[in-house]
Amino acid sequence: MSDPIRSSRPEECASAEDAALVGLLDLLAAPARLVAADGSPGAVNRAYAQLMADGRPLLGEVERLDLADGRRIEIWPRGSATMPVLADAIEALEEGFAVWDANDRLVLFNRRYRDLYRDFNDLTYPGVDFAAHARARLNAPQLRMSPEEVEAYLERRRQERRQNLPPFEIERVDGRWIRLVDRTMPDGGLVSVRIDVTDLKRREARAAERSQILQATLENMNDGILAFDGEHRLIAWNDRAFELAGLPEEMKRRGVQVVDLVRAQVAAGEFGEASFEQVFRTHSEWLARARPDSYERRRPNGTALLVRHNFARNGGFITTFTDVTAQRQAEEDAERHQAILAAVAEAAARILSGESWLEQTRLLLGRAGEVLAASRVILTEIRREAPEMRRLADLLVWSAPGAPEAPMPMPPEMAAARHAAFADWWVRREQGETEQALTRDLDPAKRAFLEPIGVRSLLRMPVMIGDSVWGTVGLDDCKSDRIWHPIEVEALRAVANLIGVAINRARSEEARLDSEETYRRLFEAAPDGIMITENQIIMSANAAAVRMMGAAGERDLIGRDIYDFVPPEYHAIARLRARVVRESGQPAPYREREMLRLDGSRFVVETTGTKVAAGGRDRLQLIFRDVTEKRRAAAEIQRQREALIQSEKLAALGSLLAGVAHELNNPLSVVVGQSFLMEETAGDERTKARAARIRAAADRCARIVKTFLAMARQRPPQRKRVAMAGIVRSAFDIVAYPLRTSGVETAVDVAEDLPQLWADEDQLGQVVMNLLLNAQQALMDVPPPRRLSLRAALLPGGQRLRLTVADNGPGVDPHLRRRIFDPFFTTKPAGVGTGVGLSVCHGIVAGHDGTIWVEEAPGGGAAFVIELPLGEGDAEDATDEAQADGAGAGRHILVVDDEPDIAAMLEEILDAAGFRVTVVESGREALGLLARLHFDLVLSDIRMPDVDGRDLWRAVSASGRPATPIAFMTGDSLGAAAADFLIEAGCEVLEKPFDPPEVVAFVRRLLGRPV
Repeated sequence: MSDPIRSSRPEECASAEDAALVGLLDLLAAPARLVAADGSPGAVNRAYAQLMADGRPLLGEVERLDLADGRRIEIWPRGSATMPVLADAIEALEEGFAVWDANDRLVLFNRRYRDLYRDFNDLTYPGVDFAAHARARLNAPQLRMSPEEVEAYLERRRQERRQNLPPFEIERVDGRWIRLVDRTMPDGGLVSVRIDVTDLKRREARAAERSQILQATLENMNDGILAFDGEHRLIAWNDRAFELAGLPEEMKRRGVQVVDLVRAQVAAGEFGEASFEQVFRTHSEWLARARPDSYERRRPNGTALLVRHNFARNGGFITTFTDVTAQRQAEEDAERHQAILAAVAEAAARILSGESWLEQTRLLLGRAGEVLAASRVILTEIRREAPEMRRLADLLVWSAPGAPEAPMPMPPEMAAARHAAFADWWVRREQGETEQALTRDLDPAKRAFLEPIGVRSLLRMPVMIGDSVWGTVGLDDCKSDRIWHPIEVEALRAVANLIGVAINRARSEEARLDSEETYRRLFEAAPDGIMITENQIIMSANAAAVRMMGAAGERDLIGRDIYDFVPPEYHAIARLRARVVRESGQPAPYREREMLRLDGSRFVVETTGTKVAAGGRDRLQLIFRDVTEKRRAAAEIQRQREALIQSEKLAALGSLLAGVAHELNNPLSVVVGQSFLMEETAGDERTKARAARIRAAADRCARIVKTFLAMARQRPPQRKRVAMAGIVRSAFDIVAYPLRTSGVETAVDVAEDLPQLWADEDQLGQVVMNLLLNAQQALMDVPPPRRLSLRAALLPGGQRLRLTVADNGPGVDPHLRRRIFDPFFTTKPAGVGTGVGLSVCHGIVAGHDGTIWVEEAPGGGAAFVIELPLGEGDAEDATDEAQADGAGAGRHILVVDDEPDIAAMLEEILDAAGFRVTVVESGREALGLLARLHFDLVLSDIRMPDVDGRDLWRAVSASGRPATPIAFMTGDSLGAAAADFLIEAGCEVLEKPFDPPEVVAFVRRLLGRPV
């Protein structure tokens, strides 16, 4: 078919009627179109349009539905019953639907349309005229319209119906609301749609009412509120929010985006120097967290604003603004008030302390001036020189830094001008009134006095003694026209009252000082604490009592209940003793008991009580003596006694150990040396392996003995180049067994090639061993696995070495870390720790210019960290080592040792190294050889029968012959005699046990030195 397609979308049809019909026809799956009365094609539905667009022909028989205005609907049902479907579709519409022809006759309508006019069903039929239908409705009695009004309305409606006006709503006489939609068709007809919106109107009315209530509520709130929907658009607000947030009035409309509000605030300077991006980023981060938030900010006008954000259930959020300026001001005033009260209280304590009231008042004025931010504080006395003669005398003047100077004392002419200018204030002053004023508001005479000294605002408070005015204390502000805050006025009143009390107290004190001076001197000078009580209340306390109680002064004790200082468990016995003293009048015998200080701590006293009479009243005098120091001295004596006993034990043990070490070191030296030589000379690998195992075991024994002797040795520090790896290895040799049996897993990371330290090897070994043993004891308090690690590393810069000993034990409480290196401080139970070990470690490390501290180990536990400088060292070490490499070949060595095995081994070692060796077994034989032969070096044992090493050295030294270098071998370096001799001789020492390389290096180093 070639009919033109007018539209396939109802909203694009040429007329409202076509749109309505096409909308109905679109409910059909079959193609359909509207044909005008003259046969011209009209609108089509989607199915028809799709066939035409695809270029496909229409097949099958067409069904026709004739309309009242002569038009018809043509449908190609494709075998389906479409007409009933169309009728059903029209009837299924919830809206009233009707079609009128160009002559305003009703053509087509559905049941819903007729129901809306159920009172006029007999007039609702095809062909009825619009005017007749409407006139019948307008003539209803309820409307009370005149014929003229009816006709005028009908005429207006005829015109409006053809103007395609927007939908509008009317309220019928039965209270229902109907929405009217009229749309013209190309042929002059009209499509009418009627919708019952009564329920919608009621909901809108209820919503409007709720909105009005909500808006009224919002407007009556002191807080500002902004509500946003899930798209961050403004949906509700009150004027207070725009006022507090600094938002412009033109943004009070629904739908404004929050980003625009923030941009407006930034533009108005609400966030200071912050950019819009910074502010909005913070806001966006809060939105992303989706949690309530609040913050406080200061607006440019000084308002303190509390802003709170809360999320709503619909995905939006609500922001409230609360003006907390008054609250913050009140808090600041409260803080200021507290500061003023504290200052006044502090000053009161001073001014009432019995010291010079004038000096204490000077301090009080300064403190008051600082707290009250005054430019000047003045204490003025009113002096009455005659019944009618009064004169002001400024006793004290405090000025703030930068304040204009006020002459002190005031020149006579200036004082006279003040007296005259303020004459009218005399009556007010005599009556004790407060004076405050702004200089600008005063009369010219007063301004002429105040302006030259910079006063812009003043406050004067009378100082009263009894009922009379002694003078005034005043504040000057030289920076602003200040209105004095009530808190400041009350603070100055308190200062004035304090000064009055101080002056009155001073006068009273002067009157009775003479009578009490002797008693007070005795009372205060008493070494024992003395407190006088009446009905359990402390009336006075001497200096010793104040000191023992930890009080700042007697005022801290006066007025307190004496039983505040008695432990609760002693209350019953103390009351009983007090009653016995009161009833018998006899002093209580001295008893030792505990008392409480002001801070609640306890101390032990010897105390007695006596009854005293004062002013006709019975009082009790408590006398007590702090015996804490006495007990501490006794404990110290006992500790020193035990330390002395322990020292004697150690001395005896050291003497015994010296002999044992000497006897043990000789065979150890043989085992070490022979195993080394066996390993070097063995012809088969099996023998070499056995020799190596023997030497390793002997080396370990030797290291243990050396380490133990080094720990027990008492001598001044001797620094040399030492390797950290060797120190650690020696320490682990000692503690390896206890660590292993305690189930401690150890990890050591100390490289052999670390730079050497210039240090005392024995002292550092003691530090490492102490830390290892401490870690082992700490690990006993935790279940397995127990781990201990020791690591050493060179720090960046290459000048310092760090050693870390860490464990996974209970660790060290952060509050105790600063005290853990204090002498005698220990966290171990009584009898387990002395509190000395870590203190000694700290001293040794500090003596090496190093630092030691404790921190938490990774994963928990304690980590003790030591940092040591490498040190400069001694140039001789390097020189000796360099020279030693080339020294030796053909040199003649005399070996003196009473142990044949040691001597034979040394001969074998040195001979193999290229030396000529002569061996003797006594010092006497050595002296005979030295008298006849020349030796390049004498290597002698110290302890030998007959002539020992000491006698040999003295004989050689006294002989006058050319000096022959002598070096000593000993396993007795712990003995006091050997140690003293080695210091006296200043000779080099080779400690037993030793191995062949060590002997060769020792000899070569000595021979490499110039004699």
